[in-house]
Amino acid sequence: MAAHRPTTRFSSRPAPAAERHYEEAVPVTSFPYPPKEKVLFYLSTCEGVRAISADGEPTYSGTGKHSALFGAGQSVVTELRKAAEQKR
Repeated sequence: MAAHRPTTRFSSRPAPAAERHYEEAVPVTSFPYPPKEKVLFYLSTCEGVRAISADGEPTYSGTGKHSALFGAGQSVVTELRKAAEQKR
């Protein structure tokens, strides 16, 4: 399967943003949906999966501590959607 160039390019963007928050992330072994008004970030690392919980509104609006991480992840999701639409 050929790589979708924009997706490949965007897929590395969350890594630097996630690195900045690694220490505050806690190890997890389950992956529930976030509570209402919250955002959960799951960071897949060599040591396992870690999670960060953040308030939704500041994260979505760009004013929150985790907004850059959210934006980087959204870029990847957008490119994955575009790639899926091109396959149709």
